[in-house]
Amino acid sequence: MARTVWRAVACMGLVVLAGCASTVGGERQRVLSDDGLSEIEAPRAWETRPNFSAKADIRLADAIGDNYLLVNTYLPEDTREMPLDEFGSRLSGALLKNLAGGKMSAPRAMKIGDRPAIEHELRSQDEDAAIVYLSTVVEGARARYHLVAWTVADGDVAGLRRVMASFRESAVRRAAVERVELVFDWPQRLRSQASFQLKSSKRGEQYEMRGESQMSLRPAGEGELLVSTRVTRHQLSGSLGGGQDKQKEAYLQGVVKATLTELPDYVVNTDGEFVRVQNLPAYHRRVQDALLKGLPTGNPEALAKARQMVQGMLTEETLAVSLQAEWGHLVGNWAGGAYAPGQTYRYTVPYQAPALGQRSFPMEMTQQLVGHVPCQAGARGKACVRLLQTTRVAGPEYAEAMSDYVRKTTGGDVRITGMEVLSTVELVADPETLLPYATSKKETKRVTVNAGGRSTTSEDVKETSASYRY
Repeated sequence: MARTVWRAVACMGLVVLAGCASTVGGERQRVLSDDGLSEIEAPRAWETRPNFSAKADIRLADAIGDNYLLVNTYLPEDTREMPLDEFGSRLSGALLKNLAGGKMSAPRAMKIGDRPAIEHELRSQDEDAAIVYLSTVVEGARARYHLVAWTVADGDVAGLRRVMASFRESAVRRAAVERVELVFDWPQRLRSQASFQLKSSKRGEQYEMRGESQMSLRPAGEGELLVSTRVTRHQLSGSLGGGQDKQKEAYLQGVVKATLTELPDYVVNTDGEFVRVQNLPAYHRRVQDALLKGLPTGNPEALAKARQMVQGMLTEETLAVSLQAEWGHLVGNWAGGAYAPGQTYRYTVPYQAPALGQRSFPMEMTQQLVGHVPCQAGARGKACVRLLQTTRVAGPEYAEAMSDYVRKTTGGDVRITGMEVLSTVELVADPETLLPYATSKKETKRVTVNAGGRSTTSEDVKETSASYRY
C-alpha cells in the first residue's frame, strides 16, 4: 500500500502553464483505484498518469489545466490506531518539509461523503510557479486514505475541492490490479558498450549509420550521476547528397563527424530525473560551425538567411532540450512509476520547442508496459520488461507557429499549412534498475508547405536502435 506522496513533490516542475482555463468542471468520469478499495468522480479531461507515483492507488493529472491528484491507501496496520487529526497532521507536515518556502493552514474538520475527514491547505513558492496543495485524510470503513491535489496559485482550488469531495470508499471491494514498479537504481560507477544503427530518409536522401559507443557513470555530487557517452566507431553509407553531389556528401559527412565527436555529458539525480548538461558550449560551437561551413556562398542574401535559420534552430537550449528528451525516452518518463502489464495509458502533456519561444502545444502520449521478456536474445527467464511509448504533436496552432518562425527567419511568401511529428520508442529494460538492454525509436515528420501558391508535402523518417552490454 502507498505510504508517501513524494512523487507529488517531484512532479512540481510540470506545473508551468499558469493562467490556463479551468478544466475542473464539465462532464465527469468514474475512476477506480488500483487496489480495489476506493473511487472518485473526476473531469473527463483528467487522465491516469502511471509515472507520477509507484505507490498511489489513484493517479490523475490534467497537465494542460494544471490539476493533479493522488490517493494513497493506508490499511489499519499501517496507522497503528493513531487519531485521524494526528494522522493528517503528520502526513501534511511531512509534505510541507519538502516544499520550498512552504506554509500550512490550520486543520479543517469536514466530511467526505459520510466519513470524517481532515484537510490542510499548503502553499509553496517553486522556481517556476506558486503552488497550492490540498492534503486531506479520510477515515474509511476498511482503511484510511490520503488525498493530495495541487494546482498553481491562481488555479481552480475550489474546483479541486469539489473533485476531492466526490471521493468514496467502494461499496464492494474489487480485485487489486497487478502493477509492475519501475525503479531507477543505476550504480554509482559503471561502464557499458553499445552497438547502434541509424537509418534516415529525407527528401530523396537515404543513409544508414552503424557504430559502437561506450557509456560510463560516475558520481557528480550528492545524489547525482554524471552520464558520459563516447562514440568509438561509426560507418556512414547511403545516398548522401542524393548520390550525385559529392560536395554536399562531403559536407554532410563533416556534419555527422562533428555531431558524434565529444558528445556532451549530462547529470541526472538518483530519482532518474534529468538535472543539467555539462560541457555543452564547445559541442554547440563545433556542430554549428560544421553546419555553417558548407552553406552556399553564391548569394549573399540567401547565405545570410540560411545562417540566421541555422543559428536560430541550433542553440544551446535546443541541444539541451534534445538531450533531456532522449533521457526521458530512455529513463525519465518511466522512473518511479508503476504500470499494469498490457494496459495502455493515454494522456496529454505540454510540448515546447525552444525555437518557438514560450508557446506550448498539446502533445498526445501513450505508455504501455507490454510484458516481461528476456533481457537479451537467448537469455533464460524474463527478467526485463518491454516498454512502449508513442507521442504526437500536430494541429493548426503548431503549424502556424512553425510558419511564423520560418517567415521570420527566411522571409518570402512561405507558409507551413500542416505539421505533424510522430514518435514511437520501444525499450527493453530491467524493472529493478531501469538499465536498458535494447532501444529503438522511429520518428516521422510530415510538413506541408505552401510557397508561391504551390503546396507540397514532405515526409522525413529517422529510425535508431541500440543494444547494450554490461
